[in-house]
Amino acid sequence: MSYTMDNKEKDLLLHDNYTLDEKIGEGGYGLVYKAKQISTGQTVAIKMLKLQKEKGEQYLKRQILRFERETQLCAEMNHPNIVKLLDRGYGAAGEPFAVFEYISGVSLKELIHTNRGLSAVATKELMGQVLDALACAHSLGIVHRDLKPANIMVTQTGSKPHAKILDFGIGAFTKNNQTNDTRDLTLITEALGTPTYSAPEQLRGEFPTLKSDLYAWGLILIECLKGRPAIEGGSVAEIFHNQLNALNVPLPSFIAGHPLADLLRRVLDKSQHKRMGDAKAVFEEYARINFNTIVGDLSGRDSEDLDDQDDALTVANFILKKNAFTEKKQMTVLCLKLNLEITEKTKSDLEIREALQKDQLNLCRNTAIQFGGTIAGSITNHIVVYFGFPEVNDTDARRAGRTALELLSEVRRRSTALYKQHGVKLEIQMGINTGNVTVFDHQLPEGLVANTAFDLMYQAKPGQILASESSRKLLQPFLEFDSLPAAPSTPEIAAAFLLKGECEAEALSFLRPWSTGRKMIGRATELDQVLNEWESPENKVVLLTGQAGIGKSKLSYEVVKDIRKRAGLVKVAQCLPEHQNNALYPFLTMFYSQWGINSSTENKEKAERLKRALTEAGCDLERSFPILCSWLAIPVPDDLSISQVSPEEQKKILFDTLVRCFFAIDKGSSFLLLVEDLHWSDPTSEEFIEFISQSGQGKVMILLTARLEHAHHWQQIQPIEITLQPFAVNSTRALIEGVLAGKFISDGALEYMTQKTDGVPLFIEEFTLMLVDQGHLILEDETYQLRENILTESIPTTLQDLLNARLDKLKFSKETAQLAAVIGREFSYDLLVKSSLLEEAVVQADIEELLKKDLIYLQRNVQGESYIFRHALIRDAAYDGMLNSQRRETHGRIAEVLESDFHAIVKENPFEIARHLAEAAIHPKAVHYGIRAAKQSLDRSLNSEALAYAKQVIDWLGCQEEEVKSKDDELTIYCIQTNALMAKYGWSAKEVKDSVQTAFKLVQNPGESKVSLMNSVSSYWALITYYHVASEREKVKEITAHLIQLAKDLNDPTLETSAGILKGIHLYVDGEFDASILILETIMNALNHDVNLPNELTIGIDNLCYASSMLGQVMWLNGKKEEGKERADWAIERSRKISHIPSLCLTLMYRSAIHQFEGEKEKTAALTIEILTLAKEYGLVAFSAYAAALNCWAIDDVHSIDQIIAQLDGMGCKLGLTYYQALPAVWEYENGFEEQALERVDQCLALCEENKEYFYKAELLKTKSIFIKTKQLD
Repeated sequence: MSYTMDNKEKDLLLHDNYTLDEKIGEGGYGLVYKAKQISTGQTVAIKMLKLQKEKGEQYLKRQILRFERETQLCAEMNHPNIVKLLDRGYGAAGEPFAVFEYISGVSLKELIHTNRGLSAVATKELMGQVLDALACAHSLGIVHRDLKPANIMVTQTGSKPHAKILDFGIGAFTKNNQTNDTRDLTLITEALGTPTYSAPEQLRGEFPTLKSDLYAWGLILIECLKGRPAIEGGSVAEIFHNQLNALNVPLPSFIAGHPLADLLRRVLDKSQHKRMGDAKAVFEEYARINFNTIVGDLSGRDSEDLDDQDDALTVANFILKKNAFTEKKQMTVLCLKLNLEITEKTKSDLEIREALQKDQLNLCRNTAIQFGGTIAGSITNHIVVYFGFPEVNDTDARRAGRTALELLSEVRRRSTALYKQHGVKLEIQMGINTGNVTVFDHQLPEGLVANTAFDLMYQAKPGQILASESSRKLLQPFLEFDSLPAAPSTPEIAAAFLLKGECEAEALSFLRPWSTGRKMIGRATELDQVLNEWESPENKVVLLTGQAGIGKSKLSYEVVKDIRKRAGLVKVAQCLPEHQNNALYPFLTMFYSQWGINSSTENKEKAERLKRALTEAGCDLERSFPILCSWLAIPVPDDLSISQVSPEEQKKILFDTLVRCFFAIDKGSSFLLLVEDLHWSDPTSEEFIEFISQSGQGKVMILLTARLEHAHHWQQIQPIEITLQPFAVNSTRALIEGVLAGKFISDGALEYMTQKTDGVPLFIEEFTLMLVDQGHLILEDETYQLRENILTESIPTTLQDLLNARLDKLKFSKETAQLAAVIGREFSYDLLVKSSLLEEAVVQADIEELLKKDLIYLQRNVQGESYIFRHALIRDAAYDGMLNSQRRETHGRIAEVLESDFHAIVKENPFEIARHLAEAAIHPKAVHYGIRAAKQSLDRSLNSEALAYAKQVIDWLGCQEEEVKSKDDELTIYCIQTNALMAKYGWSAKEVKDSVQTAFKLVQNPGESKVSLMNSVSSYWALITYYHVASEREKVKEITAHLIQLAKDLNDPTLETSAGILKGIHLYVDGEFDASILILETIMNALNHDVNLPNELTIGIDNLCYASSMLGQVMWLNGKKEEGKERADWAIERSRKISHIPSLCLTLMYRSAIHQFEGEKEKTAALTIEILTLAKEYGLVAFSAYAAALNCWAIDDVHSIDQIIAQLDGMGCKLGLTYYQALPAVWEYENGFEEQALERVDQCLALCEENKEYFYKAELLKTKSIFIKTKQLD
């Protein structure tokens, strides 16, 4: 191709010795002219460098040095088949140029195309010349790197063709002076070479070697004989696949058995280590081959390649010649069986089914090859894949596991399509084993390793992957396993494990290879700091903070990689914005994966898996299993029940159980627990982080990532905080050039991009890709320049705008990306497909595009795939790009699917469907499920989560019209909120008051809407508790009267008993002892005292225990002291017999008060210590403060009593202060503080009137009288 020259160029003279005739080529940084040497009249080719002085002196110097390097390479080579360098120099403007001999022939590419291939003799001659030229260059340590037919010119000199290799200008020294610019990952660039002729190692981004040139030479030789490329494909990606898979390069069938075939196999070995690398030796062997014996149709149009599909997929057809020695090596074997199942809907005949099965087997083979496996053989519907043969790699077992998971996912998807089209289903079962094999001369490895893999495959059920113990040990850091429920039926298998899926860190590590594979940029100091903490013998908590996109995940990934190299085990918990009030979501999700549980697992199977996991972890099944079942919404088996402990204590048991399961993964190992995006964690997860760090059950470092605005509230741990700062200019340059595959970035472009991106790595990456995609960055002379006159309005100014623009460019998959964004940052394949309006095949294609665009990650799992947006900002961009009406419709569709097809999710996490319903403006149903979520949290003592849900539900109620709003729902959520506030802040805390008053108004004025009995009782109890503890006596009387009347109206004996006990308590507080005793005795006589009967509970306390202990204290204060003590002792005895801890604490509290009344310090101390121990163990905080005050009295620590009283008063707990505040009075009087003691008693008497609390007034007056009389006597 020629180019038009302007007049200035035509008149140009170089060194007064060259005139330019025409421009014949133009590259990224140079111009090529056809010229004439004046002194000789010889036609020459001149390559002239384009100088870009505007980019600065440093850039210009680097540009000239690069050009001089190219000419240096050419000057060192002197061979008849390499184009000669004739001269070099500098033009008038200082631009360097090089003069080469001009070749007037045609390229080998044109020659092959014109003649549809070459004869064997012509091929021998031309490719021999090329090989000889390579031997010359290689002897000087020079690699061409881009050898291809277009770079070989052919001229006819006499009767023989003559080859000349062009363009050694992108060659490189193989000596130790390579520069960074030689490493280039761009698909078709000078530095990489052309994929059709590139060796596999070049396509992987590795540095090319002498062997790379020989590989290209072999491919060109085949193309000469066949008339078409040896490696073909419809796209660059397909060519990459064909080059990188484990298949031999297919050889033409007409050289079968010919010595040339043997030579080509060794030259074209895809393993760089086994490939021939000595060009001189290759040339000598090549020269001895007789090409005249190659006969037949060389075009290949009517013949098949020597390595056809079936043969090429095995190693059996070449193993004899590749392995001429004996050695031992470790190998992982994957065996699979693929069944095509006939169903009642099968329509296809036998021939079609056979074709379908063969096709599916081929697809399985291709998948195995993509992951680097070697197909060792296949028979009927079985395939054997070797990983680690013929070449061992340290990722062999890892790739085998990933291959198995990928196959399972693919077969599941393809089965769905086949069933729709042909009425047949696919089922696959697999076995994996790792062990040492002996490779004998000329033999395919066989023996026990492969046999065991076969045995495991047959032991597996359809849809299962079984791995041996040896494979599990290698894979455990990366994949999740479960023990086999039953012992293997094959005696040769000592143990077998179910492969369940990838660890989350493993899923991320194989994605965005240009990012995860490159060296860490700008964070070396922080990386070293984290790794130094890992080496500490103590458990450490490290918190990485920084703004969104600053690189927290990248740094975490590098930490994970390094710790795995140090034999540490890694577990990952991912917090998500849509689950920030879902208690323990990140950790339960992590454990679900560990236990092999997901939403589709049947409850019976879930229970069995949990039992196995807890047994292996050494947990007390009777104590831990029912609680864990309750948390996971699994029905508790009939033979077990949840122990009678408080929700707070249940949470502690749960925490202890989970920690034991965590360290049981591999006892004795050191763990890294990575918790990503802590700013979206729920409060209980933060509690669990503190618990596991303090558990002392094993060595663990907890690595947390969070945005800057996150504030933690831990008391027992102080994390080592590392804040990631924006990149400096040097780091920004390094990151940009990494994205640009090693190409340089000009100083001007760097300054522009630095100003725009503020040093945020994610912004830098995306901004760079956008500039390249839109043509704003132009590659010139190995350096990207910023295009002039960029329209500012076309450049996004924020990262969010940039991500929006990127999503807008999606061809077909934007709709699916938006649907996924509505589901959440994390989404399952099943929910996505069922919620989509598109066909499943279309959704699959969209997912593939999103994966290729690095917008989402895939996590493989035996029971189904899940995906996560690469960054939360990408998910936000997809969601924000939807119209409001589109969002509402999509949320509503997802809610419908969840309700109809995902019952387990709705049961375990009702807020998930609630939020979709709310966003769809279906508020009544949203409120219904939101209440379920809040109640579930309250029952588990997850008060912060319950309050968050309650707030959301109250907001949703506010979106409804008054006439349609359910007062029952409204009362329910306010009762839940009140109870959660009481548990979190105290019974009478100021935070409780507004919620209580709102609930009471709803009870008093329900309007036309009625409220349920349960809600009424709940609200009454909450109200009575609040006002009782706050000592608002009139309110207590009013509400108690309401409750008694409600019980009578409903004729409910249990409710009437409960209401009666509450009335008796309030009469006691009011000092009306006789009335209180009458009511309580009546209740005692009416109740059944049989301890074997089910308990009747009032506000969580056994009715008999409550009534009897209360009656005991009233009787003692009313003068019936011995009878009162008997009642109190009987209550304690009963509570111990029924094993109800809250009831026991209450009865011990009332009895310890009687001991105090009688001045029995030792007995008071003994009972209060028991109360404090139980309260701490079972999380019964309501008893702690009161028991602590009595205990302080018993041990003469009276000064602490006032501190406890102040705490109670600050919490709004006024009840009983007239008694507890008086406890130090006697000690003060006896120790010489008479005035202080009298003042204290007077204060308590005044408090009796203020709070209308008279139960202890008589005792106070009696004490005051004693003090005064004693003082008068003194």
